[in-house]
Amino acid sequence: MFDNYDNLAELVEKLRHLLALDDLGLGDEQVLQLQRHVDLVREWNRVVGVVSTREVEHLWERHVADSLSLAGVVVRLGFSSGHLLDVGSGGGFPAIPVKVVLPQLRLTLVERSERKVGFLRKIVGALALADVDVLAREFSQVRADIRPDVVTARAVESPGRLSVQIANRLDARSVFLSQSGVTF
Repeated sequence: MFDNYDNLAELVEKLRHLLALDDLGLGDEQVLQLQRHVDLVREWNRVVGVVSTREVEHLWERHVADSLSLAGVVVRLGFSSGHLLDVGSGGGFPAIPVKVVLPQLRLTLVERSERKVGFLRKIVGALALADVDVLAREFSQVRADIRPDVVTARAVESPGRLSVQIANRLDARSVFLSQSGVTF
């Protein structure tokens, strides 16, 4: 658990080091944004259920750090100012932390639960994130003309079925960064 300041500070330093390998910074203002995200997840989780209750005390190391691991990949692929579509956004992981370190990235968050959509809109507003669309629907109902550079999906229901749907929608230049353990 990283509620202890010393442990959180240690984790933030590790994240700064790893992000710096891809010439990405994690400044104090960004750390505050990420902490605000974590605080809102904790606050809203009782009502909305955006993460598993056993994960609430491990948000920094299991959700924020895991999400930020994708930022360098997005940069190396040349999409740091591209368009990321996150399927099953739930608590905003991985898309929101990636957006915090890549503010020029355009986001489309797709979530079928109206309650979670409300939470995502709260996060976007609270963190003052620009160029973020939140769609309340299933991925299969997303307009076909939305062609992101990067698609992410993490902790989604039926990841195998969803992966096939995503693969069928990708352009030749697009990439799917799956954190659900499914590959194709």
